[in-house]
Amino acid sequence: MHSFFTTMAKAGRAVQESNRRRRRGCWLRFAGCIGFLGLLLVLFVLLAFALARKAGALEAVPSTETLAVQLVIDNSNSMFDKDGVGTDPELLRMAAARLFIEYLGVDDTRFHPSCGLIFFGTESYAMSPLMSLAETSQRATLAELLTDPERLGWTDHLKALEMARRSLVGVEGRKAIILLTDGKPEWKKQPVLVEQAAYRDEMAALGRQLADEGVALFIILLAGPHTADAEIATVWQPMWQDMAAATGEGRFLIAQDATDMPGVYHDIVVALAGRQSAGAVIDDIVSPAGLRQTVPVEPALARLILVVRKSYPSTTVTIYRPDGAAATRAADGQGLVAVSGEPLEEIWTFANPEPGDWVVAADGEGRLTVWKDFEVATPTPEPPTPAPAPTATIPATPMATATSAATATATPMPVPTATIAPVSPAGPVKSDRSDGRLVPLLLGIVAVLAAGAAGYIAMRRRNRLPVLSGTLHVYEATGETQTSKSFDLYTMGRTAVILGAGESDIRLPSLPSPLVLRVQPNPVGGPEIVISANPDVTIDGRRLVADQPVYDGDVFVAGGLRLRYENLQRRRPRNRPAVQPTRRGITPSVSK
Repeated sequence: MHSFFTTMAKAGRAVQESNRRRRRGCWLRFAGCIGFLGLLLVLFVLLAFALARKAGALEAVPSTETLAVQLVIDNSNSMFDKDGVGTDPELLRMAAARLFIEYLGVDDTRFHPSCGLIFFGTESYAMSPLMSLAETSQRATLAELLTDPERLGWTDHLKALEMARRSLVGVEGRKAIILLTDGKPEWKKQPVLVEQAAYRDEMAALGRQLADEGVALFIILLAGPHTADAEIATVWQPMWQDMAAATGEGRFLIAQDATDMPGVYHDIVVALAGRQSAGAVIDDIVSPAGLRQTVPVEPALARLILVVRKSYPSTTVTIYRPDGAAATRAADGQGLVAVSGEPLEEIWTFANPEPGDWVVAADGEGRLTVWKDFEVATPTPEPPTPAPAPTATIPATPMATATSAATATATPMPVPTATIAPVSPAGPVKSDRSDGRLVPLLLGIVAVLAAGAAGYIAMRRRNRLPVLSGTLHVYEATGETQTSKSFDLYTMGRTAVILGAGESDIRLPSLPSPLVLRVQPNPVGGPEIVISANPDVTIDGRRLVADQPVYDGDVFVAGGLRLRYENLQRRRPRNRPAVQPTRRGITPSVSK
């Protein structure tokens, strides 16, 4: 009677397993059809989008996005030469600000930048209202205001930030404030504790207000004798970090030396403009024999920008293309080239640069620093529709730490020499690679469709391949206790399953060596389930020294493990001899 009920239970499980297999096949076929139709729909939408861009966007359309920036510069006494301990006596902060203004205005096709200028100390002074950077003359006007600044006494950050905030109220588009300082607020002589606490509260409230108004806040701390104050490290740096981080795009940065500031301001432009940067690819001294270094340029770039910083205006810079031709300052056969900048800064912009090794050559003296920035032509590898103009989706150069790498170290000396005539930035980029784009696009879509169809057919064929079926019961005796667990092999969907103590499909720590169950084709009677040879295992009391078919009710023993296989579809025929493994091979013996 017991064997009758056992047989009936096995029959029920076999029927359930057959039903699961049938349902699984139906669902897989249904899911495959839906997935293939979805792929066709996506490709159709991409094709329609590409055709629309082909028809109406062969030329870059200037963006309507605006960016308003207020440069807030600390000109307190400590910034100047003060008994030999001034933080920036050579006014490198002004040179860095000129580089920022020139670079930010180099391209107004992606956004329209404007910039204002505020100097502060005891009081704050609006040196210039927001001024468009589209024209060379406008940038030159701002640069002129950066020469020969006056000492402004104490340091009141709160007044300066509030003035900058008010100047941006009502301005549309993106807004940013960049504040440079060399120390903590010192708005009066020896303020009492209550006044200090009130000042900090007002500063924190102002930071929240900037975040609410959508103003990105960049704070640059120029390290020096004054930054060694413990209050700066414990009170003001954490507050400035929180204020900048709360504004989204904002950052808190530390320039370890005045020569670091051009690099810091360069990184801020890259972040605001949404470009990518390889950093300073050249930072070296121009010897009497000149300087000549290679700059590799990757393929598929929409724009290459080489930002040059010189110690002396007399130093001349020439840039050679991979074919050895010198880049000119006008439209040439290789694409648009524009050069702009003050005597110490040059911004070289190349549209659609050819890939390869470019060469930067310099003659003169002092240090030369060159940053390599770029905009890629294709934001994503698929579909193959490289954009004809830069887009605003390129991620900004990541700044993992607040400390900028050092850039220029030589101090510029005033040398009365002729300056390079600035050239206005190039207008909207007209890609010479837009024609003929439809044919590669269609070929790419056909290839994707073919690959999808092949994958679908392969999936259908794979789903028809036999997989392991049946249930494996595992019993393990540890001392006086015995545990058991069962594994439904069919639901694993494998043609082979590894049992073992290490990395395996069924992990059995007590198994001395791995054991493999697999399905192998059998011309007569359909696929067969086989267990691999393992001398550490016995099957039905016989050592497993060769591969052997597995049938319902077979028992494997290895150490303290006992494994029982159940599958009514794999019952051993009564008149079929069992396989008796021997050390010489496999000999038949009559099964009971």
